[in-house]
Amino acid sequence: MPKKQSTASKRARAAQRTDPDTTFAGGQAAAEQLAARAYAERHGLDPDLLAVHTAALDEAGHLTVTVEGLDQQPNDPSTRWGVATPTPIGWHIRQVPYQHDIRAAVRAGTRLPVAHRGPDGRMRTSLLHPAVAWPSGARDWGWVETGWSVGRPGTFLPGADPISPSPDLPYEVRTLNISGGPYEDGAAQAPSWYTKAWCASLDHARQVAVAYTAHHLNRPKRAGGGTVQARIIQHSKGHPPLTTLVETFDADPARPTLRHAAPFLHRPGRPADSTHSTEPRWRGADHGQRLDYELRVWDTEANVWATLAWLPGGLGEAGILSALLGVGTDGRYPWAETWGPRFPGKGDHDWTREGRQLVNWHPDLSRRESDARHTAERAAREQALHQALAGRSAGRLTPAQVADLLADGGEDYRSKLRVGQVRVLNVLNRRRLGLPEGPERTAVRAAIDALEERHHVEEADAAQAWAEADTDPELLRFPSSATYVRCSMTAYLGASPASVTS
Repeated sequence: MPKKQSTASKRARAAQRTDPDTTFAGGQAAAEQLAARAYAERHGLDPDLLAVHTAALDEAGHLTVTVEGLDQQPNDPSTRWGVATPTPIGWHIRQVPYQHDIRAAVRAGTRLPVAHRGPDGRMRTSLLHPAVAWPSGARDWGWVETGWSVGRPGTFLPGADPISPSPDLPYEVRTLNISGGPYEDGAAQAPSWYTKAWCASLDHARQVAVAYTAHHLNRPKRAGGGTVQARIIQHSKGHPPLTTLVETFDADPARPTLRHAAPFLHRPGRPADSTHSTEPRWRGADHGQRLDYELRVWDTEANVWATLAWLPGGLGEAGILSALLGVGTDGRYPWAETWGPRFPGKGDHDWTREGRQLVNWHPDLSRRESDARHTAERAAREQALHQALAGRSAGRLTPAQVADLLADGGEDYRSKLRVGQVRVLNVLNRRRLGLPEGPERTAVRAAIDALEERHHVEEADAAQAWAEADTDPELLRFPSSATYVRCSMTAYLGASPASVTS
């Protein structure tokens, strides 16, 4: 015998049959309220309460939210947690001290009917856990499970606008992330907006936004988790910059999981590494808004390296974006690189940056590529050594004769040349450490790189190295050491200025 339907269910079905194509007219609102009552009766809920919520959303567009125990600190840096219960006018939130305090309500299996308007304009009802949160930097309470505003269900919780780091990067890509883990163990995180990239062009920003919404990086443990929406927000060049929402990209919960590239697989045809590019104009006198990492991609149409985005996260964010873009697999770009700040003294916990450097390749270099690069670099350094020693010999030696000297002298002769090189390195390093972070210190670092990689020595630096050797107290105390050092410097730098003038 079929189950007896309630009167509310019959009225709702009759209303839909009478006017199935109505949109926002009064007949549609009445049908939605009747449908809400029928839904509540089927799930053992209060039918009048859900119908009242539906009517309030139809009339005012929002519900009234009352809070118990909320400290009125709009700039509180921590996330606040609460448990929601329905009221005749909307929702009442009981704030709890810690995240794990919501576990009891979640484990009890309580599901609350939340009326909301769907993308097609029709009213719908979803059963949600009672866990709500006020994320750090947000301006309202939101449902942890969906990221909707409690007072405006169906509308994602707005996030705070960050300060634009540069007028040259007007397009911000921002994503809303919902916890992909279970709620029963209290591991759920508050729904939060994250700035993923800053781009110079709208086309590049679109590519980043599509990448974050087209695939799951990893399959979430809970359906609906992960990135649910990406937004492109344009920041004006004024001060303070004004923001404008340009485009919105909704993620399909059933989107596929990313197919990761096989690690260290040899892919022929990788172009030569890119060179240093000009950084954007960072805001602030001390570049306080400077971003560290930059993702460059190989444009196959123009056959050039191009900067796709600057990333506010760490080095790992560049790898994630590269994977989501399908670099090296089925994406638009076959190759990409990550550039980041250079910290030569990080081994001594000195985090003074000295320029930028290539820190990662996408896809990773294969063993064959890595070996070939090391072999080529060693050959280039050896050739540069031959040219440099011949050039500083005042015509007495040719590069071929230098190669013969190195072959005959073996490691002892190379060690002697290294001592002469280190005397110049000491001059440059003392000069570098005496300078603050900035262009002058970076220029000295470039001179050190030229010395170590190409054996290039400026005349002024060589003259200072000879002058210091003449006054070094350690060398004055030990004549045998002084003789060895002078012979080493002569072999590497050529004759001293004093011997030439005399």
